[in-house]
Amino acid sequence: MPLFSSKSPHTYDQIPQSRSSSDSIVSDNEHVEGFGEARNSARSPPPFESRNSEQINPLYISDADADSESSSSFLPVNGSFPFLWNGQASPRSARNQRRRRRLRGEGGNRFRTIKKWLRSLARHRLFPTKPLSIDPVPWRIYCSIPSTSTLPPTHLIPALDQVFTVQLPKGADPLSSPELTTPQFPPDNLDDLPPAGVFLGIFSMDSGMERRMLIRTTWASHLRSRFGATDSDNGRGTSRTIVRFVLGKPRSEWERRVRLEAETYNDIIILPIKENMNSGKSHAYFSWSADHAWVPPPISTHPDYQLTYTNESIPAPPLAFHDPKPDASFGQSNWVRPDFVLKADDDTFIMLAELEARLRVQLDEALKPSVSQSPTGSDKIIQTKELESTYDSLPHSDPLIYFGYLVKNHFMAGEMYGLSWALTRWVSMEPKLRNMVRGAEDKQTAKWMKCHPREHQIRWASERGWIYDHPRAGTVYSHGFLFPSEASRVRHSVISFLRPLASGTPEDTSNFLPTYISPNINHPNDTITYVLPPQTDPASPSFAYSSVSQFHKTYKFPLPGLTPQESIEALVEGSHMSKLIENGPETAAQAWMRREHLLQRYEGKRVGGTVVVHFIKRNEWFLETAMAFLGDDGAEHSS
Repeated sequence: MPLFSSKSPHTYDQIPQSRSSSDSIVSDNEHVEGFGEARNSARSPPPFESRNSEQINPLYISDADADSESSSSFLPVNGSFPFLWNGQASPRSARNQRRRRRLRGEGGNRFRTIKKWLRSLARHRLFPTKPLSIDPVPWRIYCSIPSTSTLPPTHLIPALDQVFTVQLPKGADPLSSPELTTPQFPPDNLDDLPPAGVFLGIFSMDSGMERRMLIRTTWASHLRSRFGATDSDNGRGTSRTIVRFVLGKPRSEWERRVRLEAETYNDIIILPIKENMNSGKSHAYFSWSADHAWVPPPISTHPDYQLTYTNESIPAPPLAFHDPKPDASFGQSNWVRPDFVLKADDDTFIMLAELEARLRVQLDEALKPSVSQSPTGSDKIIQTKELESTYDSLPHSDPLIYFGYLVKNHFMAGEMYGLSWALTRWVSMEPKLRNMVRGAEDKQTAKWMKCHPREHQIRWASERGWIYDHPRAGTVYSHGFLFPSEASRVRHSVISFLRPLASGTPEDTSNFLPTYISPNINHPNDTITYVLPPQTDPASPSFAYSSVSQFHKTYKFPLPGLTPQESIEALVEGSHMSKLIENGPETAAQAWMRREHLLQRYEGKRVGGTVVVHFIKRNEWFLETAMAFLGDDGAEHSS
């Protein structure tokens, strides 16, 4: 399948070719703890030629009534913003203005000089602000024994995050029965479940048009992103998935360009706030979504899904060219409320079919009769009283789901996370959250969840095995592009290190178990508990090993002179190309001929692989990711 398919059913208009020549990405923030706290934007020259005979779609632009820039839709109306905070100016903003005026007065320059000197001293390498020793995440375990717990972190013991246990029936061999060891994805009944309604907002800024164009023409519209590895569902899964770009008020020099882009593509949301990352943009977005987020209606509904927002609808708005094509048999149906509202940064590459499939399963599991679980989930064992929940007595309640990559049992990383509709609406209506918008936005969102009146009923649905950083990023979250076939090989290797926790032989395990885990832990008579040794154990392999990436080291291709296609293959985790060495027994041509084709990599399934690749700080890296997941499947070359 070509990378940019001309057969896409989602294309409605002929899109003009880009005049942009810039391929640099400007990042204003360094990557910090939890890889959700960094975001980049692209700088580009003026936007494409626009059709300006139509008014900006008011669904995605605030108060789009004016045509002149002096009365622009991006400016306050009568001195106030129409959507948020009842049009009242923030007291903190007024205080900051007074402070700036004082600094501009007598002594201001001296104060700023001292402040600058103290800041440079605090940032000196002799005064590190982060731990000197940081270990890469054990991603190989996450792929092999993922957490099945959806309990809030307040009910978990953080130290247990590195204790991985499974229970198997007596007589079952973990190596010969890996399907018993971990839950398999996708479940067999995936296609029997109705697709989830997903509204995905990509956080961008006024100067990021080049990155927005890359997203529009790759994962937001490409068949392989929307259909999956096969076209067995013909795009039904993402028929209710909508992608929009979320900006704060553009700067004056960018305002007209953004306006033209918005009219051209119908996929831009302008929030009535100053552009920012950690000063309220996320809260403003979820508040906006509670009123203005809509998605196409379901083709069919599940008889057991009784949701309070099912009957809310509006006439279908103007479509973006990457929106799913309406089913001709249904005509122009009204749009309805989404099941999930998600935010993502523009340095992410998202496979939409993979994302929707996981959200679909989470929605179904949340609406099933609940099964009580221990506070550590089935994969981490601790003796404690089970939590009691009243949620089972409310079968018609809208589900409370908080989805993302769980960092240190604390928050969902900011590169992408989402809230179910009930949580989205609550965030927009809860007054006290308006004073909890400053600070790392992903951590603030986790704090919001802990303020919910039914906080203990929120499902913290984490996906850590298939969300990771770009192979060339060199972060603790980096490894090669991952496919299900390699994950299966990793799982087989990791499971081989499981050790049985036999009650009669505590000396075999007590040397590496935490003190609060007893080797004599009770378990059903018909099961045996197995545990993985921690990474500090001498017999433990490196659960963070990657054939592609090395933490804190600049990536180098295995051999010089690789073709573009060969260099992409070298970024695939576990591939023969990634293991080449100079003067080694295998050549690049031989490794290229041995690569797996698409169906082999996905083990014949439509979904089950990478959901998000993050920390894509260069357009070159973005195109590498696009070629790896959307490009030629190599079937004619594999052996």
